[in-house]
Amino acid sequence: MNLNQLLPLDPTLAAVGLAGLSLLFSLIAMIWARRRLRQQPASEDASLIRQVERNRQAIDRALQDIHRCQEGIDSCRREIAEDRSQLAALAKKLEKSLKRVGLVRFNAFPEAGGALSFALALLDDHGSGVVILTLHNRDDCRTFIRQVRHGNSEQRLTAEEKQAIEEALAGNH
Repeated sequence: MNLNQLLPLDPTLAAVGLAGLSLLFSLIAMIWARRRLRQQPASEDASLIRQVERNRQAIDRALQDIHRCQEGIDSCRREIAEDRSQLAALAKKLEKSLKRVGLVRFNAFPEAGGALSFALALLDDHGSGVVILTLHNRDDCRTFIRQVRHGNSEQRLTAEEKQAIEEALAGNH
């Protein structure tokens, strides 16, 4: 088991945390140096002043790191908002796609043999689309297309067309 499984962290948050720890340690070192400065003789003052300056520089670097991390987080938030907007637009388009399918095969003419005829319903999420009826016999083939709105058609439908629409609405295919 690796560390990511035990503690799933966002890399940006981890960077901000490390920068914060760095800042904390620098502040502790600065406080320690000040206390030491008060206790040390004047000869060691220069050394302590250099230490304080190094600590101040470390704090400045930590603050810059935190600022860069915050900019990265803000950028990610903007990208996520854009992605959500695009996803919502795609979901709306997907509602209108013909993704509900109902197929009924049948024998329209007993002398033709076999179930060569069919009714095929292609509908969107709102039950709108088309139903295609193809009738096969020995000599020819006829195809009819009817518009469907909300599961109904203005034209008279055959029993097979109605069954294909019901199957498409039920999501059986």
